[in-house]
Amino acid sequence: MKQVSNTKNLLVLSSSLRHSFNPRSFSKYCLVLLLAGITLLISSCHKEDNNKKTVPLKGEFVASVMLIVPPSPGVLEQIRVTGTGSGTPFGKATYESDVTVDVTASPEITSGTDTITAENGDQIFSTISGYIPGPDANGNFQVFNTHTITGGSGKYAGATGTYKVTSKGTSKSPTVTATLDGSITY
Repeated sequence: MKQVSNTKNLLVLSSSLRHSFNPRSFSKYCLVLLLAGITLLISSCHKEDNNKKTVPLKGEFVASVMLIVPPSPGVLEQIRVTGTGSGTPFGKATYESDVTVDVTASPEITSGTDTITAENGDQIFSTISGYIPGPDANGNFQVFNTHTITGGSGKYAGATGTYKVTSKGTSKSPTVTATLDGSITY
């Protein structure tokens, strides 16, 4: 029996895997593991925008054009466009734009803002740039706008994206049709 015990002690003493337990070193490792665990917990609590999605923004509106400020010596006019229609992703909605138009030789929309309000009250906000080629011989015209989405409210809060609007009308009527085509991320 004694011989077995000595052999066991010899194996333990000569083994390269022999480690002694040191409480000070153990507490240091516990502290490192604790800090790593806290860091992991905090980083997992960081909310990322994994729920954002990009979807097509498409729509059809019938709108009325109203001149707010007629052309002045500075050849700028302000126009308000309001309308109703529907599209994706907002469903039934109203549309309101306020634009300033430079009515020199090639009319250009110098600035503007736009709001699409869904039936539930959620809104999409955008800024507008565009141009208006002169009307044809019958007074028919088109307006080509690019809208940059600057945010919104409700489920569209923080939205981004762009869409094009092509409006068609005649100088004989204040009514235009507008077609929206682009994408929105929200």
